[in-house]
Amino acid sequence: MVDQLAIKCVSIWQPVRAMSGGNKQKVVFGKWIADDADILILDCPTRGVDIGVKASMYQLIYDMKKRGKSIVMISEEMPELTGMADRLLIMKDGKISGEFFRKDGYREHELIECMI
Repeated sequence: MVDQLAIKCVSIWQPVRAMSGGNKQKVVFGKWIADDADILILDCPTRGVDIGVKASMYQLIYDMKKRGKSIVMISEEMPELTGMADRLLIMKDGKISGEFFRKDGYREHELIECMI
């Protein structure tokens, strides 16, 4: 996984807590890939990582989707959601306030209306 995900570390024995945020995230992805999980729940998966790591993580998520994995992504970043999601559910006050599909196009003003 270190080679496959380009995890930067001193050795495979380096404690994860001693790695950068982006490399910590890659270690988590590596565990899911190695475990061959069918459903992934990603809560703000790219928070706090630089743009290069973010792009590689998006590619990993896309690759997992192409392999038939189900991915539930929770994010506060609208571009992340509209760029990655095939289906968006917006929740407000603990209830679903909107449902949108990539095939229909995401209109930002409609998404925001469901949020406020």
